[in-house]
Amino acid sequence: MSPQGPEQIRSRLHEAQEGLSEAELLLQSGYLRAAVSRLYYACFHAAEALLRTEGLESKKHSGVRSLFEQHWVASGKLPREMGKFYHHLLDSRLEADYYSGGFERSAVERLLNEARRFVNALTAEVEKKLGGKSPLT
Repeated sequence: MSPQGPEQIRSRLHEAQEGLSEAELLLQSGYLRAAVSRLYYACFHAAEALLRTEGLESKKHSGVRSLFEQHWVASGKLPREMGKFYHHLLDSRLEADYYSGGFERSAVERLLNEARRFVNALTAEVEKKLGGKSPLT
């Protein structure tokens, strides 16, 4: 696979930032399960953007997770904690979307803060790959 064009990569980063904003609004409104779901998708889109800088992509969530783990976490390009967080967030999203259990507001606030760090870190990596150009312009 060849690397994706900068506009496609920027589109994914824009979706990631938008997802963070949506999650924050949902959290403020008390929609905790929906906020968790949006946080996952924000991180998913950031991971997609990063993978696309190397011509990697998958149509499945499990494929994106696997490629991210293999090419960015296991290789040492990103800290293991980022891989663990992404796995935890996927589990949380599945719980939010498919099970009726609730979430504590403080737990969702922590997820929001970690998701921001995750998206920002991946955005910085994408910026490096794109030659330092802002991926959100």
